Amino acid sequence: MPIPAADKIKGKRHVMRVVEPIVLGLGFTKHPRGEFTLTANDGSEWRLLFSVPTFAPLYRIYPSITRAGGTPILGPLTDPYQAPNTPNGTRYNFRFHLAVETYDRCANNLIRWIHDVAMPWFQSSPTASWRNPNLPE
Repeated sequence: MPIPAADKIKGKRHVMRVVEPIVLGLGFTKHPRGEFTLTANDGSEWRLLFSVPTFAPLYRIYPSITRAGGTPILGPLTDPYQAPNTPNGTRYNFRFHLAVETYDRCANNLIRWIHDVAMPWFQSSPTASWRNPNLPE
């Protein structure tokens, strides 16, 4: 059964109230529509875009890096990290439902994913977009 729109909005707001201070504490700046950016020491722009699709009560994060005048380098996607065979061996849950405890679980999983996956990816200074290592070439 789909989550009512008002409850989905309530869940989204609750999750971001928990996640936002952590992201800001990492040095990111908040922008409209779920976007956070950080200018790294090398001048590149690190970007975290938070999104909740219209079809489901779940969060997705789209990390990317843009170097001066360059094309964005796309980071790891959150979807593969919810599957049983995750790229780093840790399974996360970014869904939320009507119960408040699912909001907190979602927020905590997003924070953990940012620390475990996104930040190390940013710090690795990638030169190519991320590719799920569990998918065939």
